[in-house]
Amino acid sequence: MDFVKALTYPFEDNDWLPKLGIAVGIGILMFIPLVNLAVIVLFAGWRYEIAKRVKAGDPTPLPAWDDF
Repeated sequence: MDFVKALTYPFEDNDWLPKLGIAVGIGILMFIPLVNLAVIVLFAGWRYEIAKRVKAGDPTPLPAWDDF
């Protein structure tokens, strides 16, 4: 496993700032009771989509937040 690649792949996407910005904004909602379960489910799906894209060799592994 290439550890440097594992840490730098999000920044290879041209739209990495808005995608990670939305993720941070949604992550802040984890501090609200009863909302945190929905946030955990959202992030689980987002991580699954990232894993699928990395496995397929997609050059832009970060999925957009357009399909909740």
